[in-house]
Amino acid sequence: MPAERDLSQLWKNTTEWLQKPVRALRFARNLLKEGGHSIETPFTYQGNTFVLRTVIGFGDVINFIPNPAQEQYDPADWHNHYKEHINLHFEKTTTFLNAFEKQTTFWEASLKGIVGAANIYPLYQAILMEEWLLLLSPVASAVYLYFFGKATVQKLVYGLWQFAKQLFTIRKKIVARRKK
Repeated sequence: MPAERDLSQLWKNTTEWLQKPVRALRFARNLLKEGGHSIETPFTYQGNTFVLRTVIGFGDVINFIPNPAQEQYDPADWHNHYKEHINLHFEKTTTFLNAFEKQTTFWEASLKGIVGAANIYPLYQAILMEEWLLLLSPVASAVYLYFFGKATVQKLVYGLWQFAKQLFTIRKKIVARRKK
C-alpha cells in the first residue's frame, strides 16, 4: 500500500506540474481577452437567484455582492444563508489567488532548474579537467539566482505578459479585418 500511495502522489505531482503552464495561459488569455478573470458563486434563496462575483484584473480585485440587508426575508435565516455563501465565495477566491502565487513559484523553480542544468557542463569541465576558473560560472549564477532570482522571474513574467498582450492585440486586428 505505501508504494501505491507514493506512485499515486508522484502521478498527482507530475500532472499538476504539467498543467501549471496551461493554467497560466488560460488565465492570461482570460485576462487579456475579457479584461479580468471572474470568479462567480451563484446561490438561490426562496426562489430568487443571487450571484457573488469577484473580478481579478491587472492589480485590481473587485467584488460584486448582493445587498446583505434584504428587507423582504427573515433576517436571521437570510444572514445565515448569505454568510455561508459569501464564505464559500471568498474561499474560492483565496484558492485562486494562492494558485496564482504558486505560478510565480513554478516559474522561479523552472528558471533555477534551467540555469542549474546549464551549469553542469562547466562544473564537469572544472572538476574533470581541473580548469578551476570555470567554477566561477556556476557560482556566479547561483549567487545571482539567490539574490535576484525572484526579480528576474517577475521581469520574465512581465515580458511574457507584454508578448501575450501584443499577440492577442494582433489577433484581434486580424479578426476585425476579416469581418469587414
